[in-house]
Amino acid sequence: MARIKDVIDECLTVSTAFVDISSDTYEELSAINWEDNDKDYPFMLIDKNFNVINNSYTREQLPREQTYTCQFYFMDTFDEFEKTSVTLQEKQDTLLTIADKYFAELKTRTDNGSKGFIVGDINFNAIDEQNNDRVIQLNYSVDFIVKREDCTTGTFNY
Repeated sequence: MARIKDVIDECLTVSTAFVDISSDTYEELSAINWEDNDKDYPFMLIDKNFNVINNSYTREQLPREQTYTCQFYFMDTFDEFEKTSVTLQEKQDTLLTIADKYFAELKTRTDNGSKGFIVGDINFNAIDEQNNDRVIQLNYSVDFIVKREDCTTGTFNY
């Protein structure tokens, strides 16, 4: 049994422990532009907006299993100075490798379901250059399958 907080906490625990990710946050995507956002690169952001699908129900019509779909962004700088010695494809490959290692560790830590959820599908969405070509990013859509054994009927006064 897990809730969104448990899922996000585990994701941030893995990213904090991973030496290839310099900083991380659970925030809206525009946080990358915030001046007071104390970030170093490579940077991982988990978008605080997520989707929930109820996969199955109990006899009481309460959710038994849910899928949370979260957006992950891996970002790194790519400034004019770097462009003289590193290609965009090389920078993208480096970020792809970081993301692959990150998700492999996250799946390893959750694959037995002992944390109340498992990592489901991971879909790569796009590679973009942002902020006037100074930051590149990878976007992943990640499904977390969560068992919901704690859901009970509420009290209704008609």
